[in-house]
Amino acid sequence: MNEKEQKVTEANAQGAGMAPGLTAFLGVQFAQCLKRRKVIVLGILLLLPVILSVAALVHGTRIPWSELTRAVGVIYTPFLLPLVALFYGGPIIVEEIEQKTYAYLLVRPVPRYQLFFGKLLAASATTLLLTLVSLLVFIGVQSPMIQGTSLAGPSIARMATALGLGTLAYVSLFAALASVFGRSLLAGILYFIIFEWGISRLPVLELLSIRFHLYRILEFAPERSMTEMLMPASIEVEPWISTLVLCIASVVLIAVGALISEFRQYRT
Repeated sequence: MNEKEQKVTEANAQGAGMAPGLTAFLGVQFAQCLKRRKVIVLGILLLLPVILSVAALVHGTRIPWSELTRAVGVIYTPFLLPLVALFYGGPIIVEEIEQKTYAYLLVRPVPRYQLFFGKLLAASATTLLLTLVSLLVFIGVQSPMIQGTSLAGPSIARMATALGLGTLAYVSLFAALASVFGRSLLAGILYFIIFEWGISRLPVLELLSIRFHLYRILEFAPERSMTEMLMPASIEVEPWISTLVLCIASVVLIAVGALISEFRQYRT
């Protein structure tokens, strides 16, 4: 076997060893996400819509499917989903550095960008799982009072699309911001305040907000304040365009975060 063939064989063997290592790493990270104390805190927070749903059930109020979509637009999309994503996506790398465990991650025979990708997948899966369980329980409690079940299919499809893409977009964004600025939560909190609650209310600039595109996917129009009524109307965007925008944005953010984590030298 010549030198070139030997290098090819070694590269193939190394690549074959990475896949099982990355899979095992992903499983460990997902298990760690579920075991952390923040699960209890976020779980209690995610129970609030369920408690409101039980209160409505006791009251006996019947609601249409469109109101469930509105509940997702008012409660989950602008508040609960980004909050859970922030607490799981922001600390992807920085938390390991703060806990002095980042050096142990580098011992694994897996490139840094794959470590970032594995932790991001685990954070996204945990965020989606917690949010989805809360939403399913919320819908389950409301189901005896729901009117217009013929709209259930389209409504659930829009909710599932919005939650899935919203989870990926928010987690990718917060992880990329943390990789750039080296702060687990600060950059994400500033983005949430400035873009999601500030710029998202301004015409044209609202296109930079994840929440804006999630609203378009849900086909949900939030009520406008007196100040907002003095501004031009919000831009109309088709749901499929917002879906495409969030997909592209997520891929770009994941690539940025992975490249930065691959080449940046963090202080451990």
